[in-house]
Amino acid sequence: MSEENKTAIQKVEEFLTPRELSAYRVYMKLGQPPMSPSLQAELYNLFVQGYSCESIAQLNHQFGNASLGMIVRARVENDWDKKRAEYLDDLMGGVHLRLRQVTSESFNFVADLLTAANKYHGEKIRRFIQKGDLTEAENAIFAENISAYSKLVELMLKLTGQENNKRQTIGGVVEHKHTLEALPSALSNRPMTTEEASLVLKAIEGKKKE
Repeated sequence: MSEENKTAIQKVEEFLTPRELSAYRVYMKLGQPPMSPSLQAELYNLFVQGYSCESIAQLNHQFGNASLGMIVRARVENDWDKKRAEYLDDLMGGVHLRLRQVTSESFNFVADLLTAANKYHGEKIRRFIQKGDLTEAENAIFAENISAYSKLVELMLKLTGQENNKRQTIGGVVEHKHTLEALPSALSNRPMTTEEASLVLKAIEGKKKE
């Protein structure tokens, strides 16, 4: 075994099973040829997906008893472990970036829906409160369809991680406490915040259940 091969095996020895290490040493001692580049590319596709050298050898049993040693040699000499680690790092980095992008887009979409709902329905409801004319509040949100609005609020809270701040576990039971007193006054002079809307909806739903 050349000094170059010794250095290579030392780098990956901790990742090899005793069986893989033994097969590699026997294969090198017998002076067997390296794997062809085309076959190496095929087998590396399995390795990068998490398959072990032994499972790859079992799948390619046509190479006989030497198959495991040949595969381990390709792994050692061509830095399969390093390449797989780099591939996974790039993959996870892309996943995290994509997740942040999608989460931000989802948040903006839900926020726009809530803003539109607050503006459209809020104006109708305020006119009804002012005049007492039910036609002024036609198609506005009332108790019978409040759940759809509530789900949007809950979704926004989940997207921002705020729903965890509203849970208090006592004796293994999750309790939700919501009070209208917590809301600032003069809401009619400005749009509701997400926090305020959530508290109002929870309070309304609680009253309906009583």
